[in-house]
Amino acid sequence: MSKKTKIILIIILLSVIILGTLIFIPRWERAKQLALLEENFQRCQNLEDLAGNIDINWTLGEKSSFHCIGVHNVYFCDMALSQEEKEQCENFFYSFRALKENNIDYCQKAGEKEFFCQAVFKKDETLCEKEELPQQEKILCKALIREDEEECQNLSEIEIQKCKDSYYNLLAILKKDITLCDKISYKRGAQILCRGILDINECVKYRSEVECSEIYLPQIAEFTKDPSLCEEIPYKDEEGRGEFLYQSCLKGAEQSNI
Repeated sequence: MSKKTKIILIIILLSVIILGTLIFIPRWERAKQLALLEENFQRCQNLEDLAGNIDINWTLGEKSSFHCIGVHNVYFCDMALSQEEKEQCENFFYSFRALKENNIDYCQKAGEKEFFCQAVFKKDETLCEKEELPQQEKILCKALIREDEEECQNLSEIEIQKCKDSYYNLLAILKKDITLCDKISYKRGAQILCRGILDINECVKYRSEVECSEIYLPQIAEFTKDPSLCEEIPYKDEEGRGEFLYQSCLKGAEQSNI
């Protein structure tokens, strides 16, 4: 074999090695990223991890379970990503705690919810008329005191259902009756939040079964180019966040195939 032929073969061999490396490394990196996503998904769904270490993955995604866990221990409100979220979480905690424990002292710490909290607690409709309360809360306040959801009919059509959902949420807390949560129309967030306020295990279950899937399934579907994974997104047929995430998941998986 001539020297020239050897050089040509060496060049070809090096080219093959370089080409193979250029192909293999990106695939290896993607495989590593996918494995990490799948591992985080499993950890997020692990009920023991969630119950024992509330900070694991809880600040990712939407905040329904974050507020859910926050109403059981104000400490978790310190996990908020902003001061506004922290204050909102604390307001939830103290107003719900007042109603759950039949202790009006908590109302004084409920920030913007203080007057609403006191009105419902004292069953004093005059407090429902405080200027500080938005019109929607004034109506909801009276509905709770009178235990009459029809009060919500005094709002605009678009606000009526939200009022009724809030009514059953708070009524369930006042009566400590978790079955009232089933009357809430928005199943994905509000209904499970209602159940979670009365039973912390519902918060953990919601995080594991719903929010973890919403966080990781769209990413895994895009990596694997598998739109069928989007079908596993909970509440994908319910108008709102579930439907939005489902459509976004499909779009991401389809774009990966382009």
